[in-house]
Amino acid sequence: MAERMHGGAPLLHIPLNAPAFSGLNSQAAAAILGPEWATRLDNTVLDKFSRLSGRKGIEKRNSSTLTGDVKFLFEHYDATADAYHLLAVVDTSSTITIHKSTDYGQTWSDVSGTATLSDGDMLLVELGGDVVGLQNGETPIIYSGTSFSDISASNMPDYNVGCAAFGRIWSKRSATTVAYTGLLDPTDWNATGSGEIDLTSVWQNGDVVTAVSEFNGQLVIFGRNHVVIYDDDTGSELGLDPANAVLADIITNVGCIARDSIQAVNGDLWFLSDSGVQRLSRLIETTNNPLTNISNNIQDELQLRVQAADEMEIKSVYSPRERLYLLAISDGTTTETGVTYAFDTQGALQDGSFRVTGVWTYLVPRAAAYGNDQNLYVSVKEKAGFVYRYSGYDDDGESYVVDYESGWNDLGSPNLKILKHITGLLYVQSSTTVSFKWAWDFRTAFRTSTTTYPANANAAEWGIAEWGIAEWGGGLVIQEKRVPGGGTGEYLKVGLSTEVNGEVFTLQQLSLYTKLGRLR
Repeated sequence: MAERMHGGAPLLHIPLNAPAFSGLNSQAAAAILGPEWATRLDNTVLDKFSRLSGRKGIEKRNSSTLTGDVKFLFEHYDATADAYHLLAVVDTSSTITIHKSTDYGQTWSDVSGTATLSDGDMLLVELGGDVVGLQNGETPIIYSGTSFSDISASNMPDYNVGCAAFGRIWSKRSATTVAYTGLLDPTDWNATGSGEIDLTSVWQNGDVVTAVSEFNGQLVIFGRNHVVIYDDDTGSELGLDPANAVLADIITNVGCIARDSIQAVNGDLWFLSDSGVQRLSRLIETTNNPLTNISNNIQDELQLRVQAADEMEIKSVYSPRERLYLLAISDGTTTETGVTYAFDTQGALQDGSFRVTGVWTYLVPRAAAYGNDQNLYVSVKEKAGFVYRYSGYDDDGESYVVDYESGWNDLGSPNLKILKHITGLLYVQSSTTVSFKWAWDFRTAFRTSTTTYPANANAAEWGIAEWGIAEWGGGLVIQEKRVPGGGTGEYLKVGLSTEVNGEVFTLQQLSLYTKLGRLR
């Protein structure tokens, strides 16, 4: 649409509909991108209408602190109480303890019992109502409803890698072996029915066990550079029987590099490899092609983060309710400067990757669990001793900044453009100050213009049904504001930033008003 203002060249209206619909693309940040891509998405998500929004915040659950750093969260079903309880592994500088909450983190009791606890990075797994703790340098421990205690058995493993599946506990015993217990007995590591799988001759170029999981009734053993899949063609009521296990598939040149990156997502298995976030079913379908993965559009950025991190500082969680797979990479320092990558799990893009809908710079989970109450529970490094619920729109009373930048765009013309003004169509709940920004021709310096969207503006002219206002409630309305632009160039990048402090912020549309100049 073009209109003339006081003569001269027409004023062109260029709408950027559904900005960032395809997510973050830092891989092509220096290329020409359409408005569906973003090159910066700080503290954002896409809402259920695929509109760019500020993420939720965290809400403190416990008023009394747990002494230490919450390193692992695990939800356990207590059959006696017929209720779900949270377990937390807490690490101080010299002591490891385990605590239980029957009210999703509001109150905690110490259930460490008589167990020998030395590994803050222990893995908790559940079998038949018993919770087993796998530790590096210590033999397994068990919780049967009251408190933890040591397991008294011989030939036990002492690694914090494993899983519970097919009526057994499976655990790394050495760099190349995985041990398993007797059937339905998490304390039996040396009697009839127990045993081990030796991968020495299975690895094609040598490797080390990094994770163990279950997938579609199969046992999956990960190395750093292998994915080994075992199956049982005879079948049983509990699934795979190790006595009948056969090697079903082996995928080389890709493996799992972070134990806690593994999540079951929509019937698939997601995990972090040296080449990015992988989807196991996709690897099997493409016959061992790790180059096409979930994180294609942030590949270089992600690899730099991963290379600088310790594997135990990499955590993940999947929330079906939020439709997010969160991959948190901590920097290991006291003051958190790591990030969380938020992957939208609703469906793959054309290239097989999934949308990265935000890079969270304040909320970097130290531990996380998705509860049976459909809430996401996390701990964060800078707030040691507390457990939080992913809820509300501030971080325990602190604001955070949403920052969006588009890719470079020639706006469909090789001519020079003169930016006259920018309009932003936003949903806001109260008075909100927004800083719009733009840059020309691949320069890093932005020009800015700030405006305030007032509270309780009249939204009737936009049509409630058309814009989905009724879905929000709580006084959320849609408003359009205009800011002056400036400058001339061939390629334009635009964006905005705002502080989120307790209320929803959603971007519906940006519009650019430009005039065309001469060919460069």
